[in-house]
Amino acid sequence: ATELGNLESVDQYIEKSIYSTSLILNSFKKRKVKKIIYSSSSSVYGENTECTEAALVNPLNIHASLKLSNEHLVKQFCHNYNVEYVVARIFNMYGGDDKFSIISKLIDSITNNKKLNLINNGAAIRDYIHVDDVAKIYYLLIKNNHHKLLNIGTGRGYSVKSIINYLTKDIDVQTINIARPEISKSVANIDLLKSEIGDYNFRDVLDYIKNQIGI
Repeated sequence: ATELGNLESVDQYIEKSIYSTSLILNSFKKRKVKKIIYSSSSSVYGENTECTEAALVNPLNIHASLKLSNEHLVKQFCHNYNVEYVVARIFNMYGGDDKFSIISKLIDSITNNKKLNLINNGAAIRDYIHVDDVAKIYYLLIKNNHHKLLNIGTGRGYSVKSIINYLTKDIDVQTINIARPEISKSVANIDLLKSEIGDYNFRDVLDYIKNQIGI
């Protein structure tokens, strides 16, 4: 994930992004695989803030475009070989061994007294979902599902700015602002997901951060 913007070696970038998927799919031909869940990304929606599965996709960079290409590759393979599949568009995942998300970087900044780099003062709104919730949802989708395309998110949006404002009642968070174009809002519509998993209590990102920093 730390190499998402690194195009120093274009061939390796493509190999890691889509060629590896094709190799895995080819290996499935001999294994009689019954179902595939492909982990895609909410980035395929781009600036389209209507993040429903029926919404138009508008990838804004190479990474997102290759994610979308992978979606089509998986769909075509599964159609050709009569394999069940789910394309899971995951929103901003955090937790576990994560060292990439803004949530992990915020926690690292607080616990190690380091300044946090913020894009556009942290104004962008994102849907944050814990890796454990993603794993539990995948388990349910492996057992049964009725939709081939699903958003994997909580349906709740937070800006990093609002998270920091919430935390600064108890601690001081030092930040450095970086101005950069970015998607202003990306929050999952989870109506279809709810129809698959029923009532589900998602882990709250604010509670997670407080637990990690000990407040």
